[in-house]
Amino acid sequence: MKRGLLFTSLILGLTPPAAAGGIFYNSNQSAEYIRMFDRNSAIDNADIVYYNMAGTPRLKAGWTFNFSDQMIFQKATVRTIGNPAVGDRTYTSDNPVLIVPNFYLAYRKDGWSAFLGVETLGATAIREWKGGLPTLDLMGKQLAGYGQTEYSQVIGADAIAAALGQDEKVFQDIYTPLPTQLLKIIRYPGREVAQSSQGVGAHKDGGLVTVLLHDVVEGLRVRTEDGVWLDAPPIPGTFVINTGELLELATNGFVRADVHDVVAPPAGVERFSIAFFLGARLDSTIPVLDLPEELKGEKRGVTVDPLNPLF
Repeated sequence: MKRGLLFTSLILGLTPPAAAGGIFYNSNQSAEYIRMFDRNSAIDNADIVYYNMAGTPRLKAGWTFNFSDQMIFQKATVRTIGNPAVGDRTYTSDNPVLIVPNFYLAYRKDGWSAFLGVETLGATAIREWKGGLPTLDLMGKQLAGYGQTEYSQVIGADAIAAALGQDEKVFQDIYTPLPTQLLKIIRYPGREVAQSSQGVGAHKDGGLVTVLLHDVVEGLRVRTEDGVWLDAPPIPGTFVINTGELLELATNGFVRADVHDVVAPPAGVERFSIAFFLGARLDSTIPVLDLPEELKGEKRGVTVDPLNPLF
């Protein structure tokens, strides 16, 4: 009987550190919590410093100490089902954390108390995913919904390269495998809110290309080399491709980064668009393309603008 009681005591004694990690998932601070789930109202231990510090004046007079450790065992699983980029996969991470110390100290005299707490925050925040992680596998693929090799087809870079008399994959080294990219939904409020006819001022995009999905409300304009503004009305089932400054650099000015703006919609109307900006990999080198003879004569050099220098 005594052996049975001793065994039960050991189990109960080990349970707080072994199971504490499952209580709050990386945010609990004291293994004492599992002993009494209502730690917020407990006043019998110094871990009150973390859970109920306003109750420290009700501790016993003098010093109260508490030291505890957690042994956290948490297995995380992430599954992708039917994803066109990575398929059906299961990612797991199982990182035991054997030492997560917490120390609390309180001193009470009459109606006041002083206290100190030392905790390990987010003990298992660092995880090892030996088989990868879907957020990494999907990086650079979500826009297309396909593998990374499909990127150039989605943004039209293959067609641009071919039109310039280049190998269709000439731009891939600029943005693969991890390009600078941004996908955002843009809202333009009506003029009664904007208090101006300007939705966004004249500018160039700094990347390679921008893929733009129009709203049904007009507003996009493009400026010609002669300074004439042309409307670019939405056409159902199409995208607008804006050429960026990186493409201008790569072609030595043969392809210009287009200047464009957006006119605010009328009062009481909102305009929306979805834009995907594709830029270079941060450590990439932008090549200056050797254009065919019939195109070389039309190279104009990069735009010289003191207010917007390309380099």
